[in-house]
Amino acid sequence: MKNKELAEARQKMNLTQSQVADKLGIRASSYQRFESGLRIPRVSMAIQLARILNSSVEHLFQSSTSEMDKKDD
Repeated sequence: MKNKELAEARQKMNLTQSQVADKLGIRASSYQRFESGLRIPRVSMAIQLARILNSSVEHLFQSSTSEMDKKDD
């Protein structure tokens, strides 16, 4: 499931996916997987993302973790 909160937070900061990836020190394709919902970042990277995007980890990844909880049921 696509992570809309992450994409919206990035767009509000007027950043491209490549710019966020550069700030994180990762490839743009790796960051794109976070927004597409294919991957969830490690906790330390999620914290960095929240700081970069002036948001909270809970806000950015709440729907992603909820979807994963459903898969475990």
